[in-house]
Amino acid sequence: MSDQIPLTFELLGQIMGIVTPLIGVWWWLSRQISAVRNALAAYQLEAAEKYTRAEHLRQFEERLIATETRTLEAINQLTGRIDNLIQSNKKD
Repeated sequence: MSDQIPLTFELLGQIMGIVTPLIGVWWWLSRQISAVRNALAAYQLEAAEKYTRAEHLRQFEERLIATETRTLEAINQLTGRIDNLIQSNKKD
């Protein structure tokens, strides 16, 4: 039953030589994952802001087109009135 390996400083150093890089890789990966999560959150926020701005721009465009349509209708009515005025002056 003496098949057990004795724990020596050499064996302990080898174990630490294996475990330490694994811990370092784990720490580095967790930092990278955190950085990617933060970047994704920032991108989602930026996309939401741009989408909201695009919606506001679309609403503004609709209001502008409606105003332009009303202005064109008013101009068309005005030209009809001017034509009627000119024709009534010609009859007199």
